[in-house]
Amino acid sequence: MTNDPVPQEDKPGGSKLLRCILVDDEEYAREMLKRILAKYTPFAEVVAEAESVNGAVQAIATESPDVVFLDIEIIGGTGFDVLDRVRTGHFITVFTTEHENCRAESGRYQNVRFVLKPISISVLNEVLRGFRGSATLLEGDT
Repeated sequence: MTNDPVPQEDKPGGSKLLRCILVDDEEYAREMLKRILAKYTPFAEVVAEAESVNGAVQAIATESPDVVFLDIEIIGGTGFDVLDRVRTGHFITVFTTEHENCRAESGRYQNVRFVLKPISISVLNEVLRGFRGSATLLEGDT
């Protein structure tokens, strides 16, 4: 059992899907992450995408996500600007970034994880492991 805010209720025919938002200013990066999630995480659904701070804030407010995959550098500011403008704690933030040195700044936010680009399926598996109470969520590796 974890302290993560992701609900664990069951849906008919299986467990509740994790509602995910992808935020990255590079369409290619969003598409790659969407493909990885579709192929290796059948328990996750992408409910919105954004490329900017304003778009991310609006998507989070509208979609009530369980997980927000957030790049550090996006149009109109940074992923940290997004977190400053929304109520954190009701979703998990997974920073997908090439900037490993940003971990220190993330300490002031709740429920933050990091996955360095290029995204490894095994690392993504490790990050998402506790969300569903399953020992292994993803099959395969890159």
